[in-house]
Amino acid sequence: QYYIPAARELSRLGGVCAAPLIQHFAETLAGSATIRSFDQESRFIETNFVLVDQISRPKFHIAGAMEWLCFRLELLSACIFAFSLIFLILLPKGVISP
Repeated sequence: QYYIPAARELSRLGGVCAAPLIQHFAETLAGSATIRSFDQESRFIETNFVLVDQISRPKFHIAGAMEWLCFRLELLSACIFAFSLIFLILLPKGVISP
């Protein structure tokens, strides 16, 4: 109910944030000789760091959403296991034959 729409939106945001980094990287590779000739390496490196930081934000939230899903599934399985265990303990003797 909550996880699927949130995970879908976070995945979309991750893709949207990745596009500028890929474009910047491709343009940097294509113009590396020009960048070196005008001594602009530090500016391009700083821009690259900013774009990598922009990608890291959605990935952090995606990891958090995945942890939330894992926690809920583990809690559900623990409750089912506990219910089954209590049910089997409280059954009268002889109902289940080995």
